[in-house]
Amino acid sequence: TPKNADAQSALAKELAQIPVQERAVRVVDFDHDVTTMPLSPHATLLYNSNPINDIFTFTLRYKDGTMHTPRLKALAGYLSQIGTDSLKKQQMEQAWQQMGVTMDIDADRQYFTFNLQGRDSQLKPALCLLAHFLKAAKGDTEALKEMKSALSIDRKGFGKQKDDVLQPAIEKVLYGNRSAFLNQLSVKEMKSLTDNDLMQAFQELQAYDCELFYCGRQPIETVAEWSRQTLPIDQCTRAMADVLRPVLRYDQPIVYFYNVPKSRQSYVVSYDTTQPLPTEGQRTVERVWGQYFGGGMSSVLFQNVREYQSLAYSTSGISRIPALAKYPNEPLAYVTATGTQADKTLQACGVVDSLLRHLPMKEENLAAARQELLNNIQNGYPTFRDMASYVADKRNQGYTADPNEPLTRLVPTVTPQDVQQFHDKNIANNARVWVVIGDKKKLDLKQLAAFGNVVEWKKADIYR
Repeated sequence: TPKNADAQSALAKELAQIPVQERAVRVVDFDHDVTTMPLSPHATLLYNSNPINDIFTFTLRYKDGTMHTPRLKALAGYLSQIGTDSLKKQQMEQAWQQMGVTMDIDADRQYFTFNLQGRDSQLKPALCLLAHFLKAAKGDTEALKEMKSALSIDRKGFGKQKDDVLQPAIEKVLYGNRSAFLNQLSVKEMKSLTDNDLMQAFQELQAYDCELFYCGRQPIETVAEWSRQTLPIDQCTRAMADVLRPVLRYDQPIVYFYNVPKSRQSYVVSYDTTQPLPTEGQRTVERVWGQYFGGGMSSVLFQNVREYQSLAYSTSGISRIPALAKYPNEPLAYVTATGTQADKTLQACGVVDSLLRHLPMKEENLAAARQELLNNIQNGYPTFRDMASYVADKRNQGYTADPNEPLTRLVPTVTPQDVQQFHDKNIANNARVWVVIGDKKKLDLKQLAAFGNVVEWKKADIYR
């Protein structure tokens, strides 16, 4: 630690004396912050009013995503470019424009969404036009070509920059062959897609359970009635697929290396797993430890790797935590990522490894980590437009109340001894896995072997 690491200026000392007003951290009340109305056994409306203006947002969200059905990414791009059996793409766009309503389509790993936004007076015609699209979308060969071209361009550029490689490499270490990047459509599969394939995928999508999120000034009964009248929710019969991917556990240290020629910088990634933590108290200690170790500018990583030793452009850590309500007996994972100069790669590995083995304890920084966690909860409180999706997400994870509520109670009670004991039991003596991404010519792989058996990856190992 540098000699003057804890030195404070006179101004800093003066500011520290200013009293801070304690305020209760806001958490979401599932029963009062949104109104939930089942429209059918497989379709649910979540409603909250707009206190600001007469602009509504409406989302139709199907409970299927790219983790379970990889072609949905292609489908989202395709649907954005087609019309219906009676309205060409340009006519569809004109119809939306005349209403003053926007529609966008998105697919993520868990859900497929149609998002509408416009004036409340146009809600019913907007729902009618959306319903027409859902029922009568028509394949278009030119749109298919455009979609394939856009995805092909995205794929061809992979691996030329170290930043391209980081997330696929982390996913590979975490989930092995269940990595999202190894389960996306291959270029060959993508090129072989036909209009019929995608239209069939569209029909299958609409068989999944759905959620409707509305924020506006129409009464909930009106929104429910119009939704039932217009949207094909009676087709929804399939439950959401369970896409949990248990994190991999390793019994020997390994260093995975990915070569990015001519890269002047490197990424150093560490990967640790913990035993299952099936109680709120255990999970809270892990959250405090994670924030203290790698969560902010006062964290162990930032202070020691970047500030004190100037070994990194960026450095941080993040926990991968399965939902406690649904998966209490699944192990957790912790990943750090450090961006450094190529010639400092080995030194960065050594410092990160040393910190993971021997946790330095500064009680003032731990207090800052506790406060940062509470601040994150406060700052992450959903806006009125995001409230419905937040509640739906948590319910889908098995929660009946906001999981942040016990955190707000338990975080202030976590002691330095709790954090140290967690570290010693779950992190210090792990068989650690590393990923190093950089230019092979600028690194000595024999020296990397000090951290574990070196395995060189190719593109096909991490990216399909």
